[in-house]
Amino acid sequence: MNAAKTSHIAEKIREDLGGVKVIEVVLIEKAWQNDFQAYDNMIVGASTWFDGELPTYWDELVPELESLDLKGKKVAIFGLGDQKNYPDNFVDGMGILADAFQKAVETAYKAVMKFYFDRRIYLQPIEGSTW
Repeated sequence: MNAAKTSHIAEKIREDLGGVKVIEVVLIEKAWQNDFQAYDNMIVGASTWFDGELPTYWDELVPELESLDLKGKKVAIFGLGDQKNYPDNFVDGMGILADAFQKAVETAYKAVMKFYFDRRIYLQPIEGSTW
């Protein structure tokens, strides 16, 4: 999985939720703290690499996310991964992001995306959160 595939899925989500006029896609490689603070609702996506790691471009952002005050904002997280070759670590990157965002927001959702299998999105609340 790579950024191109995550971007492709982000574009599909944008289309399903109302298109370009409603949803802005910000590439995480180009995101800064103020990008996270500028929006009340965010859908954040990442692929999971190898044995459960986030792509390296998240390395600097995760600690920053944990320190931000994003109370009152809502975050949904979707992940991509290789279920066939890494079944034990499939979309573990979502969990890393969920942990980081939970430290900064009151409400976070994980979206388990089974896009390639049945083209539906499933939202699963993180334990203890409400939307």
